[in-house]
Amino acid sequence: MRYRIKLLWVILAIMSSTPATAQTLAKAEQLLSEYTKEEQQFWVHLPANYDEKNANKYPVIYLLDGTYLLNHTAAMMNFLDGAMPSLIVVGIETNNRVRDLTSSFDDNHPVKNNGQGNVFLDFIELELIPHINQKYHTAPFSIIAGHSLGGLTVLNSLINRPHLFNAHFAFSPAIHWNKAAMLTELQQKLPRLQQQQFLYVGRELPDDSEIADFARKHHQALTELNSTLAQHAKTNLTWSVNSFVNEDHISVALIAQHYAFKALFPKWFLKADVVEKDVKNFDDFYQQLSARYGYNIFPTEYYLYSLTDYFLLKQQPEKAVYIAEKRMQFYPNSHTAQRSLAKSYFAVGNKVQAINYINKAIKLAKKQQHQNLASYQEIYQNFLK
Repeated sequence: MRYRIKLLWVILAIMSSTPATAQTLAKAEQLLSEYTKEEQQFWVHLPANYDEKNANKYPVIYLLDGTYLLNHTAAMMNFLDGAMPSLIVVGIETNNRVRDLTSSFDDNHPVKNNGQGNVFLDFIELELIPHINQKYHTAPFSIIAGHSLGGLTVLNSLINRPHLFNAHFAFSPAIHWNKAAMLTELQQKLPRLQQQQFLYVGRELPDDSEIADFARKHHQALTELNSTLAQHAKTNLTWSVNSFVNEDHISVALIAQHYAFKALFPKWFLKADVVEKDVKNFDDFYQQLSARYGYNIFPTEYYLYSLTDYFLLKQQPEKAVYIAEKRMQFYPNSHTAQRSLAKSYFAVGNKVQAINYINKAIKLAKKQQHQNLASYQEIYQNFLK
């Protein structure tokens, strides 16, 4: 077991110098930074329901070590569709990981230009975030997530730039860096936080007998981090620390991210039976959710599709029309939304509106050369009978 732990730390060291690999789920972009004086590469993954033509806005999650975290983050977001908001995912790569993700200088470390993490945060704050906000439909809610040294940077951002992000995910943060200097800084600055903030820390919890000597400082510092938060965090910081047995420094980042999303977005999913009792519960739910997170929140298109079909199957077509109209409001350029509304109107006996909306679906499908065109034309013929 000691060999496995040592191997994992060797892999982590290799990550510091491994070239970025291609991201199959995202578009690569670059910015020449005035702060780092280098080309900074990042990837942007858009939600499946993202549409340039409508005004829907999406929160953003910024991932440090984007090469390694982006694909599974995007896949998790798609898998949890409806149980959490759709996010724009930005994976940020570093050119020198130790230099860019450490916030204090350690003169004993072999990378002699370490400790320039605040310069890297300058790039993120003053160049990357404005670029993302200008180019994409972003909501005024953002998350920063990082693993190991990336987690250290997340904590640095929390206490030194609390205005920058609404939520912070730190996975097995390298809190032991430079004799655990971050612990001292947290103890001093946590009580001064003014903004409402969210912090999630996910850490591995190996058996004490299985911890290699060189990794012991890391685990001791993580334990002290929990105590520091308990003693110094004020009520405006909502925080949670989860410890995962049978996980290691590498694997914990995957499972902890799922729990981070669950902690940040609890009770996000609106059950169909709640809407069935009163369709006005639908509006109340999303109004309350929007007020809680500070931006206009809307359900995913797949959720609305499922809810519409639920009411059609339950032979409650009036409620199906209500939800299908909501779907049209949020996704006006969706031909499948037009089709659902057409079917719902037909179910309540409004043949005129049913034909009107299936014709709109046909026009959109023709324009987009979509494979559903033939099925829409068949529905149209059935409506005419």
